[in-house]
Amino acid sequence: MMSKKRIFCGFNDSLAKSSELIFKTLGLVFLHGPNAENLKLAAFAIDSSYEWGCLPEEEYNEVKKELELENLSRIYGSLFCLGTSSLSLYESVWKTGLAMQQSRDEVRSLMHKAELIPNNPSNEPEDHLGYIYFLIGSTLEKFAAKGASEEQKERALIILQDGLSHLSWTEKLSSAISSRNIGTFYPTLINIANRLSKTLLKNN
Repeated sequence: MMSKKRIFCGFNDSLAKSSELIFKTLGLVFLHGPNAENLKLAAFAIDSSYEWGCLPEEEYNEVKKELELENLSRIYGSLFCLGTSSLSLYESVWKTGLAMQQSRDEVRSLMHKAELIPNNPSNEPEDHLGYIYFLIGSTLEKFAAKGASEEQKERALIILQDGLSHLSWTEKLSSAISSRNIGTFYPTLINIANRLSKTLLKNN
């Protein structure tokens, strides 16, 4: 496969805007599972991640082969929705073995500081991976907003750093998904987020 042009740069409004879309898209996919709309967004996020240097070419070529909605929906159900054999998407569970612990309270507090009210009809705890990704994406949006003051940017960066700190457990989740040998799509999305997280933390 022919290589796309790749860009390597530090943290700036351009990287913030691209990262915003990627994190928000990942939030939708992990909260609701894949559908036709967010799968198109995910494909764009994967392309953007490759172009920004956050996805090695071998991984990029492999995951691009897997963008088929029916199969990804089946895999999502198998991984995250089948009772005792499913993998948890909650930070509290990965850190303590129990749901709705300190991590949930911390992410809820960050959402309040960021003035985010999640559309939460299913009452998912706020430390669900999808909400954490959405928090990060929304904070990046505020950082890159046209006309944002230096004070607003500084406040957004503080929330961003705290939000990114809630991704430390996701490397274990990615490894657990990969160990089941049912495709690379979901661990690749998590790995993209973790690489972006390191870039953002290094450059702000």
